[in-house]
Amino acid sequence: LDKRIGVKYTSDWFTEVGLKFQPAENDHLTTNTYAKTLLAQPDMIAVQPQCAALRRTAPALLTSSKDPDDFEDGQEDHAWDSGMRYLLSGKRPRARLQYNPQIH
Repeated sequence: LDKRIGVKYTSDWFTEVGLKFQPAENDHLTTNTYAKTLLAQPDMIAVQPQCAALRRTAPALLTSSKDPDDFEDGQEDHAWDSGMRYLLSGKRPRARLQYNPQIH
């Protein structure tokens, strides 16, 4: 809760019900390389049909001419960033979520 302006953030709501988050790795070159490496290995990752934006845009992403671990600027890479980079780079949770029925 930001007491200065009286705003409750989404993370505050999650904390109240027992969800704990850790920051994702935000170094896009490291996470791009990791995601590309996993995708190159058979049976490591399956992009499900429900991930329509990722399935549509990922194959069209052009590699940067300056850095082969990066993509060219100005492309539609939002699905890649959220669907691959952040998901794959996040740290695994240390504890399982415990549902608390009293918080509703």
